[in-house]
Amino acid sequence: MTKLRTMAAIGLTLGILFGCTSCGSTPGGTAASSAGAASQTEAASASAPAATAPGTWSLAGNFIDGSENHLVIYETSVEDGYPKDGYGAMVLMGEGMYSGDLDEQDGSLTGTVSEYNDDGTPGAGMDITLTVQGEGVLMKTGDGAEYSFAPDDTDYTAAAGDMLPYFQYNDIYGTDGFDAVEAAAYDYLAFDAEKDYEPSHVMLPCVTVVDVDETNPEDVLIYGDYWLWECAKEEDTLVAVAGGHRPGVIHAQRFGEGETAIYSAVSFDEALTDKDLEPLFGERYDAYSKVSSDSKATEEKTAKVAADYVRTNGLELTKFQLPGGTPVELS
Repeated sequence: MTKLRTMAAIGLTLGILFGCTSCGSTPGGTAASSAGAASQTEAASASAPAATAPGTWSLAGNFIDGSENHLVIYETSVEDGYPKDGYGAMVLMGEGMYSGDLDEQDGSLTGTVSEYNDDGTPGAGMDITLTVQGEGVLMKTGDGAEYSFAPDDTDYTAAAGDMLPYFQYNDIYGTDGFDAVEAAAYDYLAFDAEKDYEPSHVMLPCVTVVDVDETNPEDVLIYGDYWLWECAKEEDTLVAVAGGHRPGVIHAQRFGEGETAIYSAVSFDEALTDKDLEPLFGERYDAYSKVSSDSKATEEKTAKVAADYVRTNGLELTKFQLPGGTPVELS
C-alpha cells in the first residue's frame, strides 16, 4: 500500500519536472516532496534517450525487480534547481526510500543515495552503481548486493488520480485553532494506527481528548474517545467503508514548554473490548463515558472533520456517509 501511494506521488511530481502536460499536478503528500522527483512520462518505458544529460548514459524512467523493489532514474539540471546537469535516482526497498544525485563514470551511474526518515530528513546513505542490463538496469550496492531491474510500465500517474489524499491535522485546525495535543492524536491515528487499507482510500480520524497526563514529558498520556474510518470516494460522496470506535490512550513525547510545546505520538494503548475501558481510563472513566455516550455530537464532529478534509484538499465531494447511515451534506 505504501509503495503504491509513493510511486503514484512520484509519477505526478516527475511528470511536472520532465514537462509532461498530461501527468497531473504536483501532489502535496510527504512522499513526493521528500522524494525529490521521478518520471512517469515517455520515460516510463525506460528507453527514451536523455536529450540534455552529458556522457553516454541514456536510460531514465521507472524500473522494478522480482521482489517489487523500485528504482526510478531521473534527469537533473541546474535550471530545475539541482546542483548539476546529470542524473539522480530513487530506490524504494522494503519500507526504505533512498534518493540522491549520481555521477556518470565509464558508462555507469554511481553515487550515494540517502534514506529518508519519516519526517523527510535524510538518514543513512547507500552506495550504488547502476549499469545497463539489456532493457533494464543492474544495481550493485556498496556491500556487494546485486539487483536486476526491468522496465516498469505501470501508469502510477493514473493510479494517483484515483487516490484520496492523506489526511493531515492541518486539514482541520484552521477553523478551530491549532491544538498541539490534538495534532499528535489526529496524525497518529491517520498514519500509524492502521496500515492495512486500500491505497486509494484515506483514514479519517475523529478525536475527542478526555484528559492529558503530562507528568512525564517523555511519556505524555492522551486519554481519548477516538474513532477511525477508512473512507472511499463514491461519486460525489465520501463514504466510510470500514473502521469504527478506537478509544484508548495515546503515548506521546513532549518537546518544549507552554504554548510552544509540540507532541510526537509514539504508541497506542487501545481498549479492544468494553471490559478494557475502565482499567485503562481509571479515574477518568466517568469523563470518558460522558463523552462517548453522546453519539450525536460524535457524528456531527466526524462530519465536520470530513468537510474540512474535503474543502482543504479541493475535492469534488458534497456528501459524507457513515456505515449504515444516510449521506449528509458537507457544510
